Amino acid sequence: AINRVKLTGFQLTTYDQANGVLFIFNEGLRPPEGAANYTIFNPWPTNYFAMFKLSQSYKELQFCEVEAWGDCASGDYGLDCTKKCSLKCKETSCEVSGKCVDCLVGYWGVDCSEACSSGCAGKVCNQGDGNCTQGCEAGFYSPNCTQVCPNCLNDGKCDIDTGHCENGCKKGYEPPTCENACPVGKYSFDCKENCPENCVDDCSPDEGQCHGRCSNDYFGDSCEKKCPHGMYGLDCSSTCSTHCPLNCTRGEGICLMCETGYHGQKCEYSCNEGCVDNMCHQGNGSCYACGPKYFSSDCSQACSKSCGGSGQCDVIDGQCLSGCIDGYHGFYCTEACSGHCNGKVSCNVQDGKCPDGCEKGFVGAECDIECPRNCQNGMCELLNASCTNGCIPGYGDLNCTTNCTNCIEELCEQVSLNCIKGCKKGYMGDDCMS
Repeated sequence: AINRVKLTGFQLTTYDQANGVLFIFNEGLRPPEGAANYTIFNPWPTNYFAMFKLSQSYKELQFCEVEAWGDCASGDYGLDCTKKCSLKCKETSCEVSGKCVDCLVGYWGVDCSEACSSGCAGKVCNQGDGNCTQGCEAGFYSPNCTQVCPNCLNDGKCDIDTGHCENGCKKGYEPPTCENACPVGKYSFDCKENCPENCVDDCSPDEGQCHGRCSNDYFGDSCEKKCPHGMYGLDCSSTCSTHCPLNCTRGEGICLMCETGYHGQKCEYSCNEGCVDNMCHQGNGSCYACGPKYFSSDCSQACSKSCGGSGQCDVIDGQCLSGCIDGYHGFYCTEACSGHCNGKVSCNVQDGKCPDGCEKGFVGAECDIECPRNCQNGMCELLNASCTNGCIPGYGDLNCTTNCTNCIEELCEQVSLNCIKGCKKGYMGDDCMS
């Protein structure tokens, strides 16, 4: 029902100040026959007021709602129009609350302060929520195009809602999300290819190049090439021994055969010089036969230089085959004769004894015991080396080591040391020692 409060007239005054006042005047109490709409035009400068009065009889105006509108100058807003609209408002136009009527391209929000996602096609987005209105640039997805498409093939496009690649994955990534690299041992499109079997470690998920090194006997980015002649090992980085005439195994570098004079898996050891023709077994280095003047299982021992004849010895025990040269005896002819055998004859090669006795001044089976120097005629006993023919003048005792210088003519008995012809002047006693 209509409020029956009747207004027969009114006056509306407007001001542009913050404390503007509205005045309403009532005239008469009779209601009008019908409602009336009145528009007040105020094109004049501020502080101008307009008045409208109802003076016709029986006419009355009932206020259901009164709205007074006023616009700020372009770029301003607020009750007193003192605030500035955001520069990012289109045409810098905003409502009384400061809300932009529309935003410049590339911005959204109440005051257009938020930038549209760089993934929005044309940089255009909804002013209210920032969602891209023209779709996403290539490589982006989600309502506001902030999510980066995964590793998509070709132009990088993906489904705007799910992010799944429209044209499949780039090399090296697993479908359908294309987010994860190929698992170990796989590579290429959709991870359908197996890494080269000669890769020691994994391979690159895109092109299948070996990350680590190649297995024995191979080299190359994909370990697809065989080692060249003379090379072996991981990545074929090692050189076969210079003593391998027929190359080596590409895995461990083991020589197929060694050149003459060498042995070992890699022909790294020299055969003993005693091997006949300098040849030995490749595995253990044993000689096939010993050369002249060498013996032992590996022919590493030289026959004694004192072996007689051709100088050869038994290849097993080293015994001289033709006896010893003069002046030596023993199993290996390494022991020298005393050199004092009678008549300069060499000693027996087995025991070193002198077959014809000793030369003057020496005794013993091998004539290696020298008689005391003061023995008469250089003769002495074998057992105790006592002088058998007495002492030369001036000496006495069994070994003729005591001096008889106080005796006349230095003559004394060998055993008692008593002077034979008496004492020299100034001495007395049987031995002239007083």
